[in-house]
This record gives sequence, C-alpha cells and structure tokens, in this order.
Amino acid sequence: MTRRIQQRLICVTGLGLLILGAILAQVHLSRQNRLVSHFIPHHTAHAKRSESFLSPLEQKLANGLWRARQSPAEPDRFERLQEIAMEISDTDLPTALGYLVTKKATALDNDLALRLLERWSQLAPHAARDWVTRLPENSFRQQASTLVMVALATENVGEALEWISHWPEEKDRREGIITLCYEASRSDPVRALEIAHAEPASKQRDEAIPVIGSRWAQHSPEAAAEWAKQISDTTLRENSISSIAASWSYRNPIAAA
Repeated sequence: MTRRIQQRLICVTGLGLLILGAILAQVHLSRQNRLVSHFIPHHTAHAKRSESFLSPLEQKLANGLWRARQSPAEPDRFERLQEIAMEISDTDLPTALGYLVTKKATALDNDLALRLLERWSQLAPHAARDWVTRLPENSFRQQASTLVMVALATENVGEALEWISHWPEEKDRREGIITLCYEASRSDPVRALEIAHAEPASKQRDEAIPVIGSRWAQHSPEAAAEWAKQISDTTLRENSISSIAASWSYRNPIAAA
C-alpha cells in the first residue's frame, strides 16, 4: 500500500514539474516578445498588424508608397509614384482610388491619387466626375475636380462649363472657368475667348485673354486682331493686340508688319 502511494506521489510530482516548466517557458517567451516589441516603432508594428487586412491591390499600393517615402530626393519620390500609378490596371483604378481616399491620406497618398485619377478621367471622364462629386469638400476634391474638368473639356466644353457652374465655392468656379478657357483654346480659341470675356474682370481673366488670343492668331491672325480691337477695356485691348501681334509676327513677319 505504501509503495502504491509513493508511486502516485512520484507521478503527481513529475506531472507538476512538467506543468511548471511549461508555465515558466511561456512566461519567458512572453517577456521576450515584450522586449522585442519595445524596440519596434509603433507605426511599423501597426502596419504589420494591418497588412493581413489588405487586399493584394491595397498591399501593392501600400508597398509602393512605402518605397516612395524611403527615397531621399523629391524627384525620386515622384518617379516612384509615377511608376506605381502606371502599374495599376485600368479596371483597378476606381478601387485603388477608393483605398487611397478612405485611409488617413498624406501628401504622397494624394499625389498618387491624382495621378491615378488623371488616367481614369482620360478613360472614363463621366465616371471620374461622378466619383469626384461624392468626395468631401476639401482641397483634394478641388484639385481632383479641376483635373477631371480638363478631361471633360477635351470632349465637350459646354458640358465641362455646366459642371463647373455647380461647384460650391465661387472662387473655385471662377478659377475653374479660366482653367477651362486655357484648355479649350487648344482646339477652339474662339469659344474660349467668348467664355473668358463673359467672366467678371479679374487678374486671372485679364492674363488669360491675351494668351488665348495669341493661340487664335497662330491660325487666324487677322480675325484674332479684329476681335481684340473690339475690347472696351483699354489695358486689356492693348495687351491682347500686342500678344496677337507677337504671335502673328512669329508666324508671318511680313504680313504682321
């Protein structure tokens, strides 16, 4: 009987030692983990925890942005961003933009988003316009709106002008219309001048009209000069005529004289 009791005590003692050893090992491992985590930057640890929740596309964007941030020189960072922007497939552009604008955006995030949006607006300007319209009102939305408006203007100046008229801030509307005029002047300088001249007088407008007039003069200098002579504002008229004359002289010095 005594022998059996002794054997049981030995078994119990051995089992207890095994359990105690396992507990001590776990405590030691926990201390090591805490020690290691103490030397890992918080943002890195957070990024590691977040990685498992990212889709392959989001992971690709996150990795690309991380590489761009490691570039010491600004030109190198911009080159990295352009490489990332061109690596995203056309079909993934809306999803990529959604990821970039829903995260806590940095200047690099916004830069990449605008590069992706420029591609998307050239492929599907109406879809890009509708996406921008749903963004919260902030500086990024205004940058995005201007970019998409330029793409719209290449297809339909009137449609782009109509969209600008619904922008919430008057200052943004005025600046948007002048930007539209510059863009429209590449293909239809007469229409661009009509739009610009109808705008209230401002420094931006008065700078734009002579430039647009000179673009018109590259193709129809006589008509551009006649139009400029009808401007009622003396300073604006003289500046426009001078700009048109310079463009005309470059194209045909004898006729301009």
